[in-house]
Amino acid sequence: MTGDRIKILHLVESGWPGGVNSFVLELLRSLDLSRFPTAVCSFSSDGPVLEQMQHLGAEVFTVDLPSRYDPRTVWKYAQRIRAGGYQIVHANFGARMPRCTARMIGCRTIAHAHGLPEDWPRRPSGRGALAREFQAGYGGCSDAIVACSESIAETIAQACPPLAPRISVILNALNLDQWRPITAEEKRRRRLAAGLADDAIVIGFAGRLVALKRLDCLLAAAQRLVGRHPQLCFLLLGDGPLRGELERQ
Repeated sequence: MTGDRIKILHLVESGWPGGVNSFVLELLRSLDLSRFPTAVCSFSSDGPVLEQMQHLGAEVFTVDLPSRYDPRTVWKYAQRIRAGGYQIVHANFGARMPRCTARMIGCRTIAHAHGLPEDWPRRPSGRGALAREFQAGYGGCSDAIVACSESIAETIAQACPPLAPRISVILNALNLDQWRPITAEEKRRRRLAAGLADDAIVIGFAGRLVALKRLDCLLAAAQRLVGRHPQLCFLLLGDGPLRGELERQ
């Protein structure tokens, strides 16, 4: 380390818009990058957000090989960490292998829990499976665990008590300069600009256009409902790898 400069590497899955990448973008806008030089490693080169991160001053690189767990991926990733001289690797998704690799070459590692495994409540073994998953994922390769809510922190701590001392809660911040209430007149103008009638009932979605969100089901339901309720309008806001397919649907 040179002086008080701490080099940080953030891990993301891809460059598509979404909650995790919005979080990293806000960090890049807010941090003093002269004191905390920050890089981003994506495990996919898809998506437009990586270029935005680069414009904000982050070094951005991808480890874009057939499988994240391919030995070639591990070697390429380890070499980039060594060459970059990072002290902290901050994983913004499961990323057990990248965290373990980083620890083996001397980095401190942070696991950021932006959510819980999507399928754990439906598993036959319930919380036992969740405890094993948390212990395997966080137990041996995370110096610290950040949860984005008290609920997530409590779930991890209750399911796997040995991890509790490592957990901190840091709520996701909002840039209030980007958000403000709108007047009724502005709302009316926006509805008209979007081609919506004054009496339209708008059902909206905002998020990543990925399979996990099951927007195919939402569109299938919309197709059935609008015939019976013509005042309904479905509005999807977002981007992602399924955009073209959803537009065709």
